[in-house]
Amino acid sequence: MKILLSSHAFYPNLGGLESVSEVLADEWVRRGHEVRVVTLTPGADKPEWGFEVVRQPCAGESMYLVRWSDVFFHNNISLQTAWPLLFVRRPWVVAHQTWIARLDGSLNWQDRLKRHILRWATNVSISRAVAKSLPVESAVIANPYRDDLFRPMPEVVRDKTLVFLGRLVSDKGADLLIDALKLLRADGVIADLTIIGSGPEEERLKAMAREPERVNGMQEAAGGLVEWGIKGRFGMLTAYKEWGNSRRLVAGSQDSTYSIRIKNRSRSPLEIVASVDGLDVMDGTAASYGKRGYVIPPGETFDIDGFRTSHHSVAAFKFSSVNNSYASLRHGDTRNVGVIGLAVFTEKGVNPWTWMPDEVSRRVTAQPFATPPRQASGR
Repeated sequence: MKILLSSHAFYPNLGGLESVSEVLADEWVRRGHEVRVVTLTPGADKPEWGFEVVRQPCAGESMYLVRWSDVFFHNNISLQTAWPLLFVRRPWVVAHQTWIARLDGSLNWQDRLKRHILRWATNVSISRAVAKSLPVESAVIANPYRDDLFRPMPEVVRDKTLVFLGRLVSDKGADLLIDALKLLRADGVIADLTIIGSGPEEERLKAMAREPERVNGMQEAAGGLVEWGIKGRFGMLTAYKEWGNSRRLVAGSQDSTYSIRIKNRSRSPLEIVASVDGLDVMDGTAASYGKRGYVIPPGETFDIDGFRTSHHSVAAFKFSSVNNSYASLRHGDTRNVGVIGLAVFTEKGVNPWTWMPDEVSRRVTAQPFATPPRQASGR
């Protein structure tokens, strides 16, 4: 069978429509069908594709493609590619990925025309909600996915809280997700967000993600084991967080000194390995997780004032230009200037949120009185 697949958006754009269209074309070719894709998206093709992609066709090419086909499949209806059906009768299938309406639910003339001509198509919807919104009968068939890409990968560290993957258009709701994280953050729930995709909303979403939020100088880290922040001469420095990630920014004054303040919120000692400008604070050389750090007792707060140069002295942390930074002047390396990091280590075999083993032992042998009562002497 000769299948002509219309996908208004297609590779190299990133998004759900683009990915589903590629999956369908690949699978139809694998099943022995001849497939051509018509799209309005410019760009290069993948060399491994077994199907032809016709990009931004002229009127003559569009007519030829429809005449060539045995069936015309629209992955989302497009008036710009559907018009040849006025002159060439072919079986027509429309897969509905979203609602045919404006964001506020209103209909413009294009929406009304699309909804009107659906009566001549076989309609398929990706969900019951989308099917219910149509003026015609529609079967519900869920979208396919690439099981060679979306699969469990135990070897990959799960260091992301939330990931959005899809075409960046207004009805996908990525902006609502960013706003929701703002509301959660106001309630003390911190979550980072990574958005993957492209589309007309990309620049607006980037601007929303870059918009900094003023936060308390002391912020939780390491699952709440510690609170930490940057302390200036007159108290904690103003801190900001960017939406969508866990990065925190502080505003300092040129040549002013600062300290890293860390509070152990757990019930057992914690070892803190800290770095500033990519240098270990204990010795001023290249930072590494394998180095030793400061041990902070439970419930206590500790200030790191600078790079330790000896047992009794430190080189104070100071806000400066990149070229005048400690890393530049001492090592000639400016790659990591401006970054402060903490690695938090707990005691081996100890749950930091419970009492330490020696404390449990003490409670078992604890006495209600400091000294035993005196024996009464007989007369």
